[in-house]
Amino acid sequence: MAEEAIRLFQLAGELEGQGEMKEAVKTYKQAFRLRDDVDVLYRKMRMLEIGQPEDKEAAEKPEIQPKGECYLSRLPTELIAKILFYLAQDSLKAYKRAQKSGRVFWIPHDSALFWEPMCLGTYQDAALHVHKYISWYEMFRKRPTMRYDGVYVATCRYYREGEQEGSSWFPPTIEVIYYRYLRFLPNGSLQSLLSNDSPTTMLPFLDSPKAFEGKWELDAETGELKIETRGPVKHYILHMDLRVMSSGGKLHNKLKWQNYRFLNTLQNSYGEFDLKNDKSFFFHRA
Repeated sequence: MAEEAIRLFQLAGELEGQGEMKEAVKTYKQAFRLRDDVDVLYRKMRMLEIGQPEDKEAAEKPEIQPKGECYLSRLPTELIAKILFYLAQDSLKAYKRAQKSGRVFWIPHDSALFWEPMCLGTYQDAALHVHKYISWYEMFRKRPTMRYDGVYVATCRYYREGEQEGSSWFPPTIEVIYYRYLRFLPNGSLQSLLSNDSPTTMLPFLDSPKAFEGKWELDAETGELKIETRGPVKHYILHMDLRVMSSGGKLHNKLKWQNYRFLNTLQNSYGEFDLKNDKSFFFHRA
């Protein structure tokens, strides 16, 4: 059974190298079903192969280009998963790049070794709710959370009439485009900004002095997101109600408007903004 598991593991690696990722994942799963420690067995086998020459003639000939040992291959799978966990917390892009770099950083895509600490680090009450999901991996995919490695941007537009000129019968129609920016921080604070400048211009300058400070709170069970922030009118406190969603095959990348209201602190009264021109926020990596 061990030999068959190793054979499948090798085959999966070849498929991965050829870009056949779907078949590679399928074959990796077959290998791990036979032996859950097949990756460890494979590494040991490779280390033995590297350490023993195939014949005496090969042993007598000096290697022209000796291969350097990959010391990471000596690490246990648990430690590899820990490295990937810290890498993913810093940058999901770097984490994905590492997993594609070779078998050293390969672990099953739904491995609890990686996703359990990921969930425990993301949700304060993860241990209380994991029983509602098939696995830690499913919890992270289905339970809403915020992303901190970029900005959520809403592109909004409306049309208005311009000034009538010359002998024109009708005034020109002008399209006005503006952008809302929300940047979330893990400590529950955020920065909000309303600007006519596009994300291409603004993303490099997220710490703009024009941004307003605020705070946010997320109900991870329902995906309801509540935001409180200041705005350009000093005596107004803005309250945004949004819902965290996944869109286009990406996780937790969309914020859909539910309600937008303000508190007038001078009159101690609430009012609501019309959301007709406001669109959903979508995540942009910064």
